[in-house]
Amino acid sequence: MQDRLKTGDKFFRLTILKVFKSGMYWRCECLCDCGKIKIVAERHVREGATQSCGCLQKERVRESETKHGDCYSTEYKSWSGMIQRCNNPRDIKYKNYGGRGIKVCERWRNSYENFLEDVGRKPEKSYSLHRINNDGDYEPNNVKWATPAEQSRYKTTSRYIMLNGISKCITDWCRIKKISRNVFYDRLRRGWSETDALSIIPDKGIKDKERFKLNE
Repeated sequence: MQDRLKTGDKFFRLTILKVFKSGMYWRCECLCDCGKIKIVAERHVREGATQSCGCLQKERVRESETKHGDCYSTEYKSWSGMIQRCNNPRDIKYKNYGGRGIKVCERWRNSYENFLEDVGRKPEKSYSLHRINNDGDYEPNNVKWATPAEQSRYKTTSRYIMLNGISKCITDWCRIKKISRNVFYDRLRRGWSETDALSIIPDKGIKDKERFKLNE
């Protein structure tokens, strides 16, 4: 069990005034450097998910507007989202990122300018941030802008099939074999093997349903 935080401990801009239990959870009454009092979940203080009463984020937004006027850009939103899902336990995506140890490198954590300098602008607005090594951190040489199609291939839920000694995701195989995903999955539902479902080119003169009966 972790030791409780103590009065006088300071984390970022928050100084702990007292630690108390509320229901099932421990909370901290904190004094922010700006003079405001804020009640914060103890683990959020410990993990750095909450660093101020809220003034720090406001300052960052004002600073970004002043320095680069880019806080409403899609690149800035991608950077901000990256920070949130790696550092904020309340973020809906935290369990798949910060929750499993994915971090943002120090160079990018507090500097959007450094991030933009290293990664550059999106080729198009539809692109999103992708880690080349899915188990690696957000850092230079492990991040690129990826198309929606690329992102769907990289998902941990993507299904891969081995064909002729080559492993590819279903989306890529269907594209290569010129078979729609609907046809592929319909064939699987009818009892076809994955290899047959990908290898047999659809015949305009005979429907898959009839072909399946002939193969029985």
